[in-house]
Amino acid sequence: MLKICSLTSFYNDKKILDNITFSFENDKSYVIMGPSGEGKTTLFKCILNYKPYLGEIFFNSRNIKDISEREYRKQIGYMPQDAPSSLSPILSAKSFITRSLKLDNKYLKNQYEEEIERASLWAGLSFKDLDKYPHELSGGMKQRLILATIYLRAPKLILLDEGTSAMDFSAEKYILDKIFELKDKNNSTLIFITHSPLLKEYADFNLILKNGSLLYD
Repeated sequence: MLKICSLTSFYNDKKILDNITFSFENDKSYVIMGPSGEGKTTLFKCILNYKPYLGEIFFNSRNIKDISEREYRKQIGYMPQDAPSSLSPILSAKSFITRSLKLDNKYLKNQYEEEIERASLWAGLSFKDLDKYPHELSGGMKQRLILATIYLRAPKLILLDEGTSAMDFSAEKYILDKIFELKDKNNSTLIFITHSPLLKEYADFNLILKNGSLLYD
């Protein structure tokens, strides 16, 4: 599914990722932990082709640099570490999901209302929440909103950078159950960056990124 070969990346002149080679399998879940500043988010940015790197990254046996941005994005569900930054202050929650539906071009227009309702229920958003704007939503609700768009995309690769960090314990457990159900339903590969020990109970593999190397924990 996702294969990283000799991946090296720098921040200014400092080497952050050092010759990483690793394969992430289909229908498996991975939790990546490690100290802050060790390059976990940088790893995601390389996988997304957001950041220059040395080495090669393959998705379904194709070098990601040979895949069009639009085609690649359609197959990935991504939540950045700073989830609110990906929300437009002038779009309501419902409008944000609608925009995602239009960009993905996966559903017919007459299906939008039904799909928005389905995704909202899955993510634990109420109908009242859909009318709210980002400044009216808590950090956890903003994360749920982004997860609703990931649910509708049904991606083969899910990348969550601190995807439940703004939720309390009960909300986090509810959403984790939903995320892992989604992974199983779509046979997706799930990679989760976190500092939450709860995730270690869910994942198939626990990894640690330290000193530029990605290792099994």
